[in-house]
Amino acid sequence: MVVGKLTGLERRVESLESSASGGGDTRNRSELQEMKSKVRDLTVECGNFRERNMSLEREVRDKVAIIDRLRSRMDQMDESLALNAVKITDLESQRVPRAQQVIHSYSGTLLWKIESYQRKRQDAINGVKTALYSPPFYSAQYGYKMCAKIYMNGDGLGDGSLYLVVKKGDYDALLTWPFQKKITMMLLDQGNIANGDHMIDEFYSVPPRSASFQRPKSDMNIPSGFQCLVPLGSLNNRQYIKDDVMFIKIIVN
Repeated sequence: MVVGKLTGLERRVESLESSASGGGDTRNRSELQEMKSKVRDLTVECGNFRERNMSLEREVRDKVAIIDRLRSRMDQMDESLALNAVKITDLESQRVPRAQQVIHSYSGTLLWKIESYQRKRQDAINGVKTALYSPPFYSAQYGYKMCAKIYMNGDGLGDGSLYLVVKKGDYDALLTWPFQKKITMMLLDQGNIANGDHMIDEFYSVPPRSASFQRPKSDMNIPSGFQCLVPLGSLNNRQYIKDDVMFIKIIVN
C-alpha cells in the first residue's frame, strides 16, 4: 500500500516538474514542493517497513529453527522411552517362572487359566506383583511366537488391563514383518461357555510402524492391547470368576 502511494506521488512529481520547467504558475511549484516532501516521508516509511519485514523474517527463521530442534529432541525422547520400555519388558520376562515357558499351543489360540485369582489380585493391589504373563503360544506350527500379559489391578486406570506380547520366536527369519494379524481377546463367562456373556474385544496389529509389531530384537516387544478390557467392578455380575479361577482366551487370525 505504501509502495503504491509512493509510486503515484512520484508520477505526480514528474508531471509537476515537467509543468514547472515549462513555466508553470506558482501554485504548481508549491504543490511540487509539497509532493516532494510527501515522497521523502513515504520513502523513509517504506525503508522502515523493509527493515521491519526483514526483522520479522529473521524472527520467523529463528522460531522455525527452535521448533525443529524441539521436534528432534522429542523424537530422541520417544526413541529413548521405547528402548526403556523394551528393557523393562526384558527384565519382567526374566522373572517369568520356567513352567510358563512351555509352549501352550501352535494354533493361534491361547486359553489361559489363572488360578488363585483373589491372592494374585491382592498381590497386584499391594504392589507385590502387578502383572502376570501367560505361557507362550504360536500363531501356527512355524508362525509367530506370542504371549499374553495381564495387570490384575489395571495398568493405571484401575481396571484389568490385557495385552498381547510378540516374542522372539524360532522362525522369525522366515516370517513377514511387521506382524499384522487380527487379535481377539476374551474374558470367559464360566456360567455358560457356549452362549455366555463373554467380555470380548478385538483389534488389528496396526499401525505397522509400531514397535510392538516389528521383528523382536530382544526376548519381548512392547505389549499392545486394552487398558480397560476387564472392568473389575463388573466381574461379579457373571461367573467370570468361579472357584477362584479366571479364564482368558486370545485368538490370533
